[in-house]
Amino acid sequence: MSTACKSPRRVAAVALAIGDRTLPRYGHRYSRHDFQLAQLFACLVLRKFFRTDYRGIVAILQDWPAVREKLRLNKTPHFTTLQKAERRLLTDPLIRKLLTQTVQAFYDQEWRSIDAGHTAHRIELAAADSTGFVLDRASRYFITRRSRAPNAYQTTQYRRFAKLAIVIDCGTHLILATHRGMGPRPDVDQLKPLLKSMCTNAVPQRLVADGGYDSQHNHRLLRENYNIESIIPATLGRPTDKLPTDRWRYLMATAFDEETYGQRWQIETVMFMLKHHQGSALTAHTYQTRRREMGLMAVTHNILILRPIKLFYKAMLTLFLPFSAPAGWSGPGLLPHPIRRVTMNTDAVLAPAGCRQASGKPRWTCLNRILYGERRRILVLALQHTCQAGIDARPRLVLFHTEQPRLFRCL
Repeated sequence: MSTACKSPRRVAAVALAIGDRTLPRYGHRYSRHDFQLAQLFACLVLRKFFRTDYRGIVAILQDWPAVREKLRLNKTPHFTTLQKAERRLLTDPLIRKLLTQTVQAFYDQEWRSIDAGHTAHRIELAAADSTGFVLDRASRYFITRRSRAPNAYQTTQYRRFAKLAIVIDCGTHLILATHRGMGPRPDVDQLKPLLKSMCTNAVPQRLVADGGYDSQHNHRLLRENYNIESIIPATLGRPTDKLPTDRWRYLMATAFDEETYGQRWQIETVMFMLKHHQGSALTAHTYQTRRREMGLMAVTHNILILRPIKLFYKAMLTLFLPFSAPAGWSGPGLLPHPIRRVTMNTDAVLAPAGCRQASGKPRWTCLNRILYGERRRILVLALQHTCQAGIDARPRLVLFHTEQPRLFRCL
């Protein structure tokens, strides 16, 4: 069984890590570069986590320095910045890419980016179903309120609702695919777009669904096109004692796997988790914003059930530097002095040991270099200082950013 995270700092850390490995660094190369797209995405996730609006999450960030530090925010974004980021970051292709990255992060211990290549993960059992979300904040009592006539209740119900169809992994409760629209409408024609939006690194072996998805076309789509064993009860049409004439529906009527179909309740658990943690009502007012909000709810659900991680900036750098340290060196994670930001000569840093500097400055010998973090933008250098007095016995560690070559962090 999955457990949703309750810590805002951990949710912010996981959301930021997912955004770093999925989204570009900035919206445009000539933008102001005040906020990274991953930071804005993490703010949107926290908005759904706190079940508030844009002004509310801005107020929370202003009053909570620990969360701002976890998001690496130097200042708090304006609420209109988050609104514009929501319109840009929550498109259908990016929602699918973010879901794919969450699945990759769940199975991959190293949290590699999907842009660097990923392996397909075998999903033993998946389930498909749909649910509805309320479009207003009126209470149920108000909807069925007493009319002006004495002893008479209003029986009018609001029929339109936002509809979210999902495919989940029954073993982990991760959402693998989404299809978002308006209801009421049948489920039978929504299986094909669901499968088209499936995570690129998830390969389901079996899929269970209720009778609303029952059709010969859906069985053929799953079994013949996607090579997925379909387990859908043959209940389409009027009740009758005759067996279906179609091949796969006849198989469902005569040799139905009741034990496997009994695991369909896992998707009902996911529906409960979505509405319990993020609410059963949407705050958006237009069709497209409602679709984007439901997509964000699916990504936030996956982030909430991901295991806590250690970000690269807080991790022990010795895990990524396999060189033998000199005797008496306590390691970079145990150094007493804090990280300080300095500017160095890149030619002096990357020069070979035998090269002489024209200025006569001390040389640096590179012992090891490893690309890591932020889509491999961080180059970790293990350097040894050479001067006229001899060779320093303790190597220096430098975090070298490939996109900003004159900016270093020395340990």
